[in-house]
Amino acid sequence: MHNSLNMTEQLPYPDRIRQLLQSKTVLSLKQLRNALADRARSSLFRDLQQVELHTSYSHAGQYHALKSTVTFNRDGLWFYGQIAFSKYGTLKSTLTAIVSASSAGMTHKELKALLRIPVQNALTHLIKVDMLRRKSSPGQPFVYLSQEASRAQTQWREREALGEEAIGMALPPESVIINILLEIIQGDGRAIDESELGSRLKMKGILVPQQQLVYVLATYDIKKNGS
Repeated sequence: MHNSLNMTEQLPYPDRIRQLLQSKTVLSLKQLRNALADRARSSLFRDLQQVELHTSYSHAGQYHALKSTVTFNRDGLWFYGQIAFSKYGTLKSTLTAIVSASSAGMTHKELKALLRIPVQNALTHLIKVDMLRRKSSPGQPFVYLSQEASRAQTQWREREALGEEAIGMALPPESVIINILLEIIQGDGRAIDESELGSRLKMKGILVPQQQLVYVLATYDIKKNGS
């Protein structure tokens, strides 16, 4: 029995998939199969390859969205409710790219908060196949670093410069990070001072501990001299 997801049957199947996704934004493979119940499973997979799609890194890659409808954030991520997409593709590719690009490496806690799903198994695999490195100070959690040795050394130095408190620290919510970055952009061009930046944010009702501000600046590779 056809449901409300079905579109004009005369259209080629790739076009019908596009119309379904334009209407619903994100659909699982199961939902697409139900909507196109007259299409064989193997044929539907071939149809999907003809559509410009992003596939979720969450939910075992079961969700799809049209590339034209996705707007990635600064970290290359896009969330539709609990469903997560990345411009880098799979979870492992996303972890590799984000960790390698970070200025001070990233901990499991930070990555889990950023990607909004469990990441430990994927991180363990990436270490095993030498796609990432990891390092820790005594009594502190691992910091995941770029596989490239000189880059990893630079990241570790940046992490050590933040102090031990930063090892277990998580980034503030994305909305707060956006406000921090906007405040920097709208600044008067003087050297970035964490105390002054914190005061300006406080005047707007945004309370961020100074050490966390330092951490945000390091994470987004924003130099204290504003360069």
